Amino acid sequence: SFGTGIHELIIICKVLALSEKSIVLIEEPEIHLHPHLQRKFINLLINKNDNIYFITTHSNVFLDFNQNISIYHVTHNRSETSVSHVNSDKKCYSILEDLGYKASDLLQTNGIIWVEGPSDRIYLKRWIKLLRKDFIEGIHYTIMFYGGRLLNHVSMECQQFLTDEFISLLRINKNAMIIIDSDKIYPEDQINETKKRIENETEEGNCWITEGREIENYLTENTMNKWLKGKYSDIPESEIKFKGNKKKKLGEIIANSNKEIKIK
Repeated sequence: SFGTGIHELIIICKVLALSEKSIVLIEEPEIHLHPHLQRKFINLLINKNDNIYFITTHSNVFLDFNQNISIYHVTHNRSETSVSHVNSDKKCYSILEDLGYKASDLLQTNGIIWVEGPSDRIYLKRWIKLLRKDFIEGIHYTIMFYGGRLLNHVSMECQQFLTDEFISLLRINKNAMIIIDSDKIYPEDQINETKKRIENETEEGNCWITEGREIENYLTENTMNKWLKGKYSDIPESEIKFKGNKKKKLGEIIANSNKEIKIK
């Protein structure tokens, strides 16, 4: 025998088959229906276009369809009801939040932190652990790499505002933040146009451009001095000091050292 969802779908389809050039009101058709069947049902309504349908739903599946469909978000604040037209990704995200959906419900982490490379991930994981010991990578957050030059091709804007030139990071996960090395040698230097664009596209607090040249500049001088002296005793004291706006990168100092490094 068929399940309850199939029985209800057959009843609805029978009514639709008998309706022509009509206004049809459907309340929560997703009840007892698998998401795959919900999508098939929506496609049926789109193809049977001689009727006008008003559908109330709590299903996120309906948000995936934007062609030939107008979506409205109905909210109630205990005193009045408001209706707003959903015409952007951000408004869709607002609906998902009101419905109680989280990215992790869809086998995703709750947020993605985009960084330039693997070394940034090492520092960031440690800092997150110090602030929130209960946070688990892969559940509460994921750190992903965009690579320096790839920054030219990504955007923190919603997809509908972009040309084919850019890929929206928000389409991968709506809860996204990005960390960018400023690459400034001197404090008065300006960041490049790509970094300015990303910063302007991002909501406040979701873009961190380092004050110094790169994320390593946030490591304390004592920590760096202690580590370098322990690992590279042949490096002159003047080269170890990380004060002011040193042009030399840490990698260059280590590379010019006579001591071999073993990576485990």
